[in-house]
Amino acid sequence: MVWSTDEVLEFLRRNTAASVAVALLGFPLACFALPVLAPLALAYYFLSQPQKPLAVPQEKAKGLVVDTDKSEEKNDLAAVKPVAEKKPSPSVAASAVVEGGSAPPLTGGVALLRKMREQKAARAKAENPDKKILVAFASQTGTAQEIAKALHAQIVEKTGTPKLAVLSAFNDVDVDSLKPDTFPVVAFVAASTGDGDPPDNTASFYAKMLRKKKEELKGVRYTCLGLGDSNYTRFMAVPRNMRKKFEGLGAECIYWNAEADEVDGLEETVEKWTEGALEAVLKEYRAATAGGSEAMASVEAAESKPPPKFKGLPALLPRRVTFSWQEGVDEGGQAIGVVLGGHHNAEGSYTQERPFLAKVKAARRVTPEGYGKQIVHMELSIDGSNIEYKPGDAFGVLPVNDPNLVDDLLQRLGADGSRVFEASEAVNSIRAPCSVRAALSRHCDLTTPAKKSLIRLLAESCDDVKEKDDLLLICSAEGKPRYKKEILEAQPNLLDLLRAYPSCRPKVEDLVEFLPALAPREYSVSSCPHAHGGSIHFAFSVVEFETGGGRTRRGVATNWLAGIADAVASGESCEVPIFPKPSKDFHHPEDAVRPVVMIGPGTGVSPFRGFVHHRKYLLSLQGGEGAVGESWLFFGCRERTKDAIYLDEFDAFVESGVLTTLDCAFSREQEEKVYVQDKMGESGTRLSNLILNEDAFIFVCGDGQHMAKDVHAKLEEILCEHGGLKRAAATAYLQIMQKQGRYVRDTWS
Repeated sequence: MVWSTDEVLEFLRRNTAASVAVALLGFPLACFALPVLAPLALAYYFLSQPQKPLAVPQEKAKGLVVDTDKSEEKNDLAAVKPVAEKKPSPSVAASAVVEGGSAPPLTGGVALLRKMREQKAARAKAENPDKKILVAFASQTGTAQEIAKALHAQIVEKTGTPKLAVLSAFNDVDVDSLKPDTFPVVAFVAASTGDGDPPDNTASFYAKMLRKKKEELKGVRYTCLGLGDSNYTRFMAVPRNMRKKFEGLGAECIYWNAEADEVDGLEETVEKWTEGALEAVLKEYRAATAGGSEAMASVEAAESKPPPKFKGLPALLPRRVTFSWQEGVDEGGQAIGVVLGGHHNAEGSYTQERPFLAKVKAARRVTPEGYGKQIVHMELSIDGSNIEYKPGDAFGVLPVNDPNLVDDLLQRLGADGSRVFEASEAVNSIRAPCSVRAALSRHCDLTTPAKKSLIRLLAESCDDVKEKDDLLLICSAEGKPRYKKEILEAQPNLLDLLRAYPSCRPKVEDLVEFLPALAPREYSVSSCPHAHGGSIHFAFSVVEFETGGGRTRRGVATNWLAGIADAVASGESCEVPIFPKPSKDFHHPEDAVRPVVMIGPGTGVSPFRGFVHHRKYLLSLQGGEGAVGESWLFFGCRERTKDAIYLDEFDAFVESGVLTTLDCAFSREQEEKVYVQDKMGESGTRLSNLILNEDAFIFVCGDGQHMAKDVHAKLEEILCEHGGLKRAAATAYLQIMQKQGRYVRDTWS
């Protein structure tokens, strides 16, 4: 039974006890409800004002609603919208019976709550749309990752929607998820490692993608920035292969696929691509989401904001990681953020995240004390690791920042290095829990010149307005000359910048998340398993130089390793975290029949020590029978008695006949400097014959910016002058040799 209002009032008038009960309960309820309901009612009033009530004829209440307001229509379609029938609640159904027709619209608190729920759902949809932009990277040293992070930050800043764009390494992307209904727009930055191999964080994705055959990316739009070094044989191999595969699978390019060559400098190309890619990506995303998705609504609002004080500022990197702090502290140095101790892999497949801890067996400085260029030879034990390698392979080393630099930085930040944190997601290869000191020592790059995005972050951490504006100017478009002079040329490290701007006090969490990762360093193996079983040998030059700003800079890894060498020489026991990096083509042929020409100045001769030891092993298998090709080494250094690394061994190999010819160029032993390419020119006829008529292999290792280019030019010259080829034919012949794996270069910049 349903009572009317009059019937309820009549019952209370006649029943004294009921009236008293209602009064006693109603008064406190009213006192409590009025302060709550009054603001809700006011909010409901304002929220409901923009909506015009529609006059719904009773005969159409259960079918179609005719939109009588046509002023906003932009097409000729009738504004007829189907209304889904909803089962009314019992209370609504009961009240509707009175009129004998349809249920009246909800009013009051119920309508307000429904309105608030709808608005919350719309905001959630806008912040986390079904279709997203993928910003991916294939990065070995961290450069491609930093560029991708900057582009992702600009998308977030432009849209005001943190979850619209996904930033990810390719290995963390499911190949099958690249569909128009999940990632309609993809922007990626890709680099190669080694001589055209995919970076570690892309290798599995790369292999799966290359196996795809159908047009599975049809409807996906993409743009790509490739990073490379033209000194390498397979320049831009990974980005070019990925672009080709994207389009082969049906994806469509929406913007310039740029290629930035490290030899010419990356900055200008990167800036141009990033600026244009941002506009292209947002435009295509609008189109992919029907031109006006809720997720893009804030773009127009952002564009209507007043212009910033400085033009061309990089976007603030959005926070993606949540840090939680443990109560205890890292007293024993165990929370180092990476698995080091006791890790053994049955297959010998160690990684940057899980390296092998190799004990240093021996180490010595090859050059005299006080000599300007220090060279160190080091031997690591790999017993029990199951690591297998060939001469010509490389391996990665996880370096550690200078402890004094870390201490000074912690003091400047006023931070406790022993505090231990957990992170909501992986950052800079850190495996939580990790202490602040360990993060800054092993995982964060503290010495590389700051990217503009990091300078923007530091600017926002300044209390002093003048200092903030100065940093903002440096990282803006108009401050480009200052950035070049004060950052790229002067090369201040993070501590230098913080000392130059005393009011700058970034949070430790921000630095751990946004500093570039401390990248592993790769070194060529100088040993041979058949001659040096259970160990890996390598050599390195200790890096120290003066910057344009008059600062002395020391290489992070080489100075750390040099310190270990000195400690080992004094009797200490030391270990180095390593992981293998096999080479694809840089290997001695598996017979001694084909001629081999090796060209390696300085520490570039290291892999050829392993080559010659391997050749000795191959000759022992032949037992003095069968044909033997020439083995020729061109070696260059400054002075025979100072930095001629492994020279005694090479001389012994010449005497035993393992090494046919040793040509040495000691650049500073005569008035006019002599280099390896000069020695090559002196034997042009013989070299030309080996290359053109005897299918010789040529291996080059060392500096890519100068030496490798000069050697390549000399090879072309020899083929022209002594082989009778035209310049174009000589160039083409060397390219064919590269594709055949007969001309392989292992260089660095």
